[in-house]
Amino acid sequence: IEREIVKAKDHVENVLGSRVLSFAYPDQRYNHHLRICIERIFELAFTREPGINSLHTDLYRLHAIPVAPNASRPDFASRVASGWSLMEFLGRGVLRGTTAAG
Repeated sequence: IEREIVKAKDHVENVLGSRVLSFAYPDQRYNHHLRICIERIFELAFTREPGINSLHTDLYRLHAIPVAPNASRPDFASRVASGWSLMEFLGRGVLRGTTAAG
């Protein structure tokens, strides 16, 4: 698998004319073996796990913030600030029997 990843990386670099520094794990296929390969090839990698990254986040297991192409500005701002869409955030509070404020 490492040879396939290196070949794909080289191809993308040739097309773009610049270095490729990051990797995105496909379809939630994060595992220890793949991670070891990725560490040798890239400087960082993204999962599809939602959440906010911090200075302490593992560089080879960075969170992603999915944003739909038609997302509203408030939804985009909420996702950047909290990792959740405003509707998801409010829905979670309602489902737990609480409000967003408490």
